[in-house]
Amino acid sequence: MMKYREQTTESQDFKSLAGLEKPDSNELHIWITTLEELHDISDYSSYYLDTAEQERAQAFRFRKDRDSFITGRYVIKTLLGMYSNTSPEHVRLEKDDFGKPFCSQDICFNLSHSGDKLMVGFSGRDIGVDVEKINPSVEVEKIGKNHFSNEEYQLLMEKDPEEKQTFFYNIWTRKEAVIKAIGKGLGIPLKSFYVITPGGRVLWDSPTSLNYGDWYVLPVVAGAGYKAAVATPIEIPEMKVFELRNDGEAKSETG
Repeated sequence: MMKYREQTTESQDFKSLAGLEKPDSNELHIWITTLEELHDISDYSSYYLDTAEQERAQAFRFRKDRDSFITGRYVIKTLLGMYSNTSPEHVRLEKDDFGKPFCSQDICFNLSHSGDKLMVGFSGRDIGVDVEKINPSVEVEKIGKNHFSNEEYQLLMEKDPEEKQTFFYNIWTRKEAVIKAIGKGLGIPLKSFYVITPGGRVLWDSPTSLNYGDWYVLPVVAGAGYKAAVATPIEIPEMKVFELRNDGEAKSETG
């Protein structure tokens, strides 16, 4: 089973961590893992899915998509069970009017996956996370022109060719994290806000535009070949990143 370890403590058995302290109103907990790392949970992970979730899993055409969904639900429910001292199979997830999953355990969460990576964020406040595998074939200039603010697009075009792709994903993951944190679906144009600022504060395009409050974005280190970000209403959050493993350990880093 998975285990969790603070940097200053020894590894502990996963089952002994029931009642793990929830992130408080100023904290972000980011958990990162890979489908490869958790590949051997497929035989029992679906046990944590309710009937509707199992039906949704079976509706995926490709096995990788199905495994991603099942693994994501397994990780979310297992960690929510840890935080709330609840058996994971008793954790129930619901959806709001915009389709954003939530639970009734006084903790906010959000999930993202790309390529082989899966990332889940937890907080006492609203949170959005996004991880993206860097794809060299993506037309960053075309997408940037269509979806970035004028200022962001100008910054992108000023980058050297070898820097453009990385810079593009820095912007893209932050924008996606903001959209997911607000949770209003596709109703917020990506062009309508600016995410490359000192301190990470999100700026909206004009005072008269739709303003969804104060948000801040931070980069998250997700490993070689990936970019990731988290969005939060906390101006100066305490962020802790956990690398979740299936070999009995999860090492942590504080940021």
